[in-house]
This record gives sequence, structure tokens and C-alpha cells, in this order.
Amino acid sequence: MHYDVKNKVENKVKIKLNESQEIIVNAMRDNPNVKTAKLMALTGLSESGVNRNLKKLKDLGRIERIGS
Repeated sequence: MHYDVKNKVENKVKIKLNESQEIIVNAMRDNPNVKTAKLMALTGLSESGVNRNLKKLKDLGRIERIGS
């Protein structure tokens, strides 16, 4: 899995991320190929919790899936 982490602010409104989302974004910025298991370890979330936060980050436009 490869994601592009975006550092943009849409309409000059900063969207506040929760602590887990901040950890995920920072981990993905450091390593765009980070695995779900690593994100689980860093956040203390379950796989479904990580996936839920990834979906939220995608919906907010903070990350973007690259590749297939």
C-alpha cells in the first residue's frame, strides 16, 4: 500500500485530526509504505480502527492512495 500524504489546507480551514490520525499521518509521512500492523502498534488501535481512520483521512483529503 502506498499513500501520498498531503500537507494542504482547503479553503483556509485547518481540519483538526485526532491523536491517532496525527500518528498515522506522521508515520505515513516518514514511510509511505508503512504497513497496517505498524500503524496498529503505533496507535494502539485494532485493524478496523486503523482502517476507519485511514478512510476518514482519505475522505478529508489528507492522504491519497497511489498505485493499485
